[in-house]
Amino acid sequence: MTQTGSRTAAQPADRDYVVAPIFAIRVAGLPADGLRRLRCERTWRLVDELLDVARTLADEGRAMSGPLHEVIGTGVFKPVLVALRRDLFRGRRPDRRATAPQVLAVLPDELRVRLLAWTVLKDRHDALAAGLPTVYEAEQREKAELLRVLAADATFRRGLELGSPILAARTSPSRQEAVKLARYLARATMKTSPYATFAWSGFGTWTDEGPMAAPPADLTWREVVDLDRAVLRPLWVTLSRHAEAAETRVNPTAFEEDGRIWFLGPTATEPLLSVPATEPVKAALAEPARALADIGLVELVPPYGEHDDDPLTKLGVEEDAKAIRDLLAPREIPERNLFWHNAVIPGDAGRCGREAWRPALDDLNRLRKGLALFDGDLPVKLAAAEFFLSRYGPGAAVPVMSFYRAVHSEPGPLRDLVRDPFAAGPGHADLRERFLRTGEPPDDDRFRAPGSICVYAQALPEGRLVVNTVTAGYGKGLSRLHHQLNRIGHAPDASALRAPQRDTRIAEVTGALGSGLNLRTTTADVTIDYPYTTGGGLHPSALTVRLDGSRLALWADGGKVRPMHLGMTAQHWLPPWLQFLVRVFGEPSVAMVPGWVLRPGPVPPRGRIDHLPRLDLGVVTLARECWRLRAADFPSGGPPALASWLRDHGMPRRFFARVLDLRDGLLAGLLGKHRKPMYVDVTDPFLLAGLRHAAGNPDALMVVEETLPAPEDAPVYPGGPRVTEYVIQVSAP
Repeated sequence: MTQTGSRTAAQPADRDYVVAPIFAIRVAGLPADGLRRLRCERTWRLVDELLDVARTLADEGRAMSGPLHEVIGTGVFKPVLVALRRDLFRGRRPDRRATAPQVLAVLPDELRVRLLAWTVLKDRHDALAAGLPTVYEAEQREKAELLRVLAADATFRRGLELGSPILAARTSPSRQEAVKLARYLARATMKTSPYATFAWSGFGTWTDEGPMAAPPADLTWREVVDLDRAVLRPLWVTLSRHAEAAETRVNPTAFEEDGRIWFLGPTATEPLLSVPATEPVKAALAEPARALADIGLVELVPPYGEHDDDPLTKLGVEEDAKAIRDLLAPREIPERNLFWHNAVIPGDAGRCGREAWRPALDDLNRLRKGLALFDGDLPVKLAAAEFFLSRYGPGAAVPVMSFYRAVHSEPGPLRDLVRDPFAAGPGHADLRERFLRTGEPPDDDRFRAPGSICVYAQALPEGRLVVNTVTAGYGKGLSRLHHQLNRIGHAPDASALRAPQRDTRIAEVTGALGSGLNLRTTTADVTIDYPYTTGGGLHPSALTVRLDGSRLALWADGGKVRPMHLGMTAQHWLPPWLQFLVRVFGEPSVAMVPGWVLRPGPVPPRGRIDHLPRLDLGVVTLARECWRLRAADFPSGGPPALASWLRDHGMPRRFFARVLDLRDGLLAGLLGKHRKPMYVDVTDPFLLAGLRHAAGNPDALMVVEETLPAPEDAPVYPGGPRVTEYVIQVSAP
């Protein structure tokens, strides 16, 4: 039967959810075969044989202990036989006296044959151990040359030039540089984060029938370049000093209360500032006077839109990195790429059969219904409702800026919670555990299921799904790709990304907020105006706070408004007022953290390795099998010692590792340099060296996760299997 693509929402009549008609597909920039070729397979075949022989020697040596004990009891050659028994038990070569003809003659025939076979096997063991270093050294030299060949791939070179120009310029990398090169190669092969051109992203469509994954016949991609928005506002601030005719406007957060005009200040911390509400000040605001711009009560409106394709032209600045740096020299902008490079697939990036996905989609909706249990901001929401009730009463309607001021004016637990994005946490561990065990969310008004989620997942050959992370939906995981494809005229209808809710309008702040990660297509119902952005939308004065059951809700124009952060920067990097809106009235940007964080527990002390099995909800794996240990407990020896250690602990040779430096606390470690997953294949000497370098602090926490799915199980594209991630939006109807 012919497979037909569909861009209508997938909602069978007997199911209470909607799947967005398009989804994102993120494909690794390099096929998996290259990394496989970097494995020292000859060495590790010898290692496996050496371990097998050592195990046989140990088992047989212990097994011969009983029969030898009986012979020793006869008293003949007793000291020699006692030494022989001890050597066999410890796996040591017996003394020549113990294998002399006269000694062997007193042994039963079967035991004599077993002993001679043991000594032959011991010779094989010693020969393997002696020859292994030479084989390993030779193979490492071969792999170093192969690494240079693989790194010459044109697509990889393009990404490397953008990510590490210095390393890309090396024609003969040192050993340390080869380790870095291998890590970049592993990143381009095993990870689908769209950094530079190391991964390609496009939209896929559903088919009425067919397999879970049907890759396209070719992977044509194009590069889309955006100015890093971190430099856009500093550029405007620099240039606006000389722009006498710049348009002005009143800071949209300004409001009058208690004889003063309050507003959010212009710095990153957004202090709540005020000036007396005198007639001269009000007159200066009626026709916004530039004199009030220095304190932030008035803004100078830039001539560009933050999502414009070419804001530099509107600023009259050359699109040249040197020109930009010269303008920003007094502001000490760090050395960084001033442009974001993204690789996108302009055509159909793949097709997926609805029915093949149906069991997994059903389970993803079950997951959506229980995700309120994982909302780290739930304590903030409940504390805010309690504060509002005690201060204003159940029927009050309070302007949101007045409420914001009240929260920050009164010392107490709520103020502490809203000032620290990490102060709260998803409590109710017992309810979470019950949900993960049964799949049934609690019937409790406090735990309201998110209306829409985006699930980042990989498909397994047997029809299962492995979740990498879950974010808010409403287009969040899809709108940045839509923006990029729209730049080159290949974007689908943006309505396919939206997830309207029955009685609530979804609102977002569309400002880039200083990051290219927030460049996107607007997918919310309404927007909220925000200081120092060009997005416009609902004026903050139109937003009113009211009680809504056990929570608070924002109202505007007679209906509920749910503020969401639909850009791609982390929620804790948002400016304070936007954080407040999302945490108190919205849904978390990350609806479920990655699996290794999902099951927190005490950090194991040195000498203990904690093992956590896979965590499944139906056919969906929420957390991969993982191990937690201190870096000091990861062996520093050669392949035989490492292979033996991995075997003893049931750990794989290929895994993703994170190394968290705990010297400044667990939270600092979770935000540290090596928190992101590092692909490690211990049979690849360069990747192994990279892990050991990252684990230089012996007290660091190392988290090891199984590689699921295996790279060879990835969808097959032209050139071989490529690691592929799907971004699926599941929403309440």
